[in-house]
Amino acid sequence: MRTHDQHSKPIARQQWTTFAGATLGWGLEGFDIALFALLVGPAVTELLGPGASNGDIVFHIGLCVTIFLLGWTVGAVAFGIVADYFGRVWVLSLGVLMYAVFTGAAALSHEYWLFVLMRFIAGLGSGVEGPVGATLIAESWRNQYRAKATGVMLSGYAGGYFLASLVYSLLNSAGWRWSLATALAPAVLVLFIRRFVPNPRSARSCRPAAREMSTLIASSRCPTAASC
Repeated sequence: MRTHDQHSKPIARQQWTTFAGATLGWGLEGFDIALFALLVGPAVTELLGPGASNGDIVFHIGLCVTIFLLGWTVGAVAFGIVADYFGRVWVLSLGVLMYAVFTGAAALSHEYWLFVLMRFIAGLGSGVEGPVGATLIAESWRNQYRAKATGVMLSGYAGGYFLASLVYSLLNSAGWRWSLATALAPAVLVLFIRRFVPNPRSARSCRPAAREMSTLIASSRCPTAASC
């Protein structure tokens, strides 16, 4: 009976705000990545200078994308762990802020290595949005709409691609720097997330368990103070 009641509960306001925050975060990550894919060629060509051969340009484009994806992977794993200790909403906000600010900062780069560094840090933030956003939806929408909400949230990524295409078509003539600077816009989303998206109760209950687990692991490595 409890299971039936839980599944038949109506959608609450906090569920809608969580859905909006996670969907916008994931969609704007799609915007960031799609915009970067459109601009990385002109950016690397300019940063390497007129003496670079086509082979050099292609290699450095691939290297830049690879380092970004490395940051994405590290961010997904590291911040996924951090979210269990400090809360999903805080980590989601940090992720949005990182990929927005450092993608925008890449537009100011005048050296290739600095451009790549900015993209690596942006990748750390980008890795947060998918796993943490989907987890927020799964923990908040504890009714029969959970799978539908998660599916729609993930489809927001495609919306980000359409937005990137629109920005590129409007600003491409102004140069890659102006187009890339528009990636700063998602930083405004942090204000919405911090104000309207709550941490789910199940996530709050995970924090003591996570700390207890880390304590158990530490004690298994160092069972007594004397042995340390």
